[in-house]
Amino acid sequence: MKQVFTLAIVRKENKVLLARKMKKIGAGYWNGFGGKVEVGESIAAAAVRECTEEIGINPLKAILRGVLTFDYTRTDLGGIHEVHVFEIPEFTGVPTGTDEMSDPTWFAAADIPYEEMWEDDKYWLPLLLADKYFEGDCVFDSNKSLVKQNIREIEKAVAPLT
Repeated sequence: MKQVFTLAIVRKENKVLLARKMKKIGAGYWNGFGGKVEVGESIAAAAVRECTEEIGINPLKAILRGVLTFDYTRTDLGGIHEVHVFEIPEFTGVPTGTDEMSDPTWFAAADIPYEEMWEDDKYWLPLLLADKYFEGDCVFDSNKSLVKQNIREIEKAVAPLT
């Protein structure tokens, strides 16, 4: 079964905001902010809501940079996750840790802790940071290790009609 998610990457000047995921998928990893799209909610509205809930900011602009499909059928996460990746270049509020996301930290591009993130991030996050659009597929094994990826730059990201 396919589930639709959002992932928001907050940027300010030449830095990206990440926090430690405390619960659910990716607990312990540095990550952006996001989650499942709720019934009756637009994908962009879900990205904004997740930023407010997880880090206490109010996005003023959300740019769809990519759509990634994650195949977790071999893991305990189960199923296919369609993740819409947004760049958040403008927001109000002060990033604050929550019980879901702790230690919000601004990282320069050269200092992003890829070794403490999901393995696929190193393939698509540099594209986002270069103001590119992308799409792709990632397959994970039972240990949640990336076994295959096909992430590529595209002309412009378009949300599928799901």
